[in-house]
Amino acid sequence: MKPTLALIGTDNLDGREIAGLLSRTCRLLIYSERNFEADTFLDEIKKLNPEADAEKAESAVDASWEAEIILLGMVNEKTARAAAHIKAVVCQKIIILTERSLQVELQKILPHSKIIYIDKKDKSVYNYGEEGDQEAQITLNKLLFPK
Repeated sequence: MKPTLALIGTDNLDGREIAGLLSRTCRLLIYSERNFEADTFLDEIKKLNPEADAEKAESAVDASWEAEIILLGMVNEKTARAAAHIKAVVCQKIIILTERSLQVELQKILPHSKIIYIDKKDKSVYNYGEEGDQEAQITLNKLLFPK
């Protein structure tokens, strides 16, 4: 069974690109405060990968509750607010960041989650903090870069 990825926010282009890559190996739940953006991104995913298991979610909390992996795909200032909003349902889950500068702040907001940063330029996955562990890093490497 494929793991489920929740994409929370669609305004970060790196987040959209990473979610697109993961749609090959994960079920994708898309949530955006702006419904039309979620619709547009869902259409893009279906065009790129017609077999993708992707759908819109009703809320960030619902998507995060259901998913094993959460990608915070919004621009800088919204990321911390979104993390605080989903905090109750992401304990021990993998949280993907696309901006390295946010890792310290998010580790404080989500101390029991596995904070992972993906650098798409050098195709690397990094983990942070006490709860960010090698297993989460290995899992994402396998999902992003299957052989």
